Amino acid sequence: MNRFDHIVYARTARLLHEHNASDAHLQLCRDMLAETRGDVLISALLDEPDSKEVSPEDLVARVQSVLEALARTDLVLAVGLMARLWPVADRLRLHDICDAIDLWIAETKDPRLLHYLEDFARNEPDAALRRHYRGWCTNLNVIVMQEDNNGNTERNNP
Repeated sequence: MNRFDHIVYARTARLLHEHNASDAHLQLCRDMLAETRGDVLISALLDEPDSKEVSPEDLVARVQSVLEALARTDLVLAVGLMARLWPVADRLRLHDICDAIDLWIAETKDPRLLHYLEDFARNEPDAALRRHYRGWCTNLNVIVMQEDNNGNTERNNP
């Protein structure tokens, strides 16, 4: 990542923390997620200015709160980023946050999220995390297929 990218990601992360991201910044976040670079944005969100004074557990909880607030504006983007936060929460044994993310994913019945998760699984080198992503994909795929079979065709596919 070059210096310019780092500055853009840091600025975007700050705007997300402040709940003040523009449509252009949200589009940048969507693009990053689509290019499987959501982990870079999660790193920027975790690297806030006062992060040295806050425990890693509290930082993850803050980022989860930011993403939950973002979900009111852009559900698929927020939950896609939560999926990238999940491994960080798992490493810290923050089971309450992991469980919350699992629930957000289970309740987001959108094929665009499925597309993101399939990309994450396909590109994930860690076997355990890849299995977890595939489990999300399997469950979400069943839900999306059931809704499509019930006549819900008003979806925007990726």
